[in-house]
Amino acid sequence: MKLNIQPITKNNITLSLIHENDVEEYAKLLLKNKKWLSDKTSWVPASNSLPDLISAIKQSIKHLYIDDIKNIRAITFVIKNDKNKIIGIMYVGVEDFQVPAFSIGYWIDELHSNKGYMHTSVAIIEDILFNQLQAKRIEIKCDIKNLASAKIANKNNFEFEGTNKKASMLNGEIIDVCCYAKIAN
Repeated sequence: MKLNIQPITKNNITLSLIHENDVEEYAKLLLKNKKWLSDKTSWVPASNSLPDLISAIKQSIKHLYIDDIKNIRAITFVIKNDKNKIIGIMYVGVEDFQVPAFSIGYWIDELHSNKGYMHTSVAIIEDILFNQLQAKRIEIKCDIKNLASAKIANKNNFEFEGTNKKASMLNGEIIDVCCYAKIAN
C-alpha cells in the first residue's frame, strides 16, 4: 500500500505531504531560519548552499511516493498559510507501523512563531495520524530547555511521560530530552 494522505486545512493553516514543487521554497525558508533554529534542534544542515540543500531534501523525500507504506521511516509535511506560502515543516518519524506509533518534530519560520500556527499544525497532524494512519501513539520529544516546544505539547494535551537523560546532541552538547505522548481513544 502506498502512502495516501489528504491535506487538511484548519484556522487558515494547511498541512500536506511535501511535494517536489515545495522543495525550493522549503530550502530557502530553512536557510533563512538556520541561525534561529540551530539553538533549538540538532538537525539543521551544515551546508549554506541552496543547490546542495535542495538536492538533499529531494533525496530525503523521494521514498514518500514510491515505497510501500510499511517501508517508510519518516514523513515530511509542509505547513502553509492562507496565502499558500510555506511557513514551517512537520516531520513524522515512524516508530512502529505495526502498532502504529509515530513521533513528531516541527519548526516554524521565526516571523510566524508565537502566533498559534504550530498549535494548529500539531492538531492537524494528530488528525492525520489518528484518523488517516490509525495511530495508537504519537510522541513529541524536545530539548528540556525548549520551552516553546514543551508549551505546544502541553497546549495540545500531550501527556508528559518523563525526561530521557543524555538522549540527544545539540550543538555538540549531550542534552536531556522531554517526552510527551498522546494515546488514541
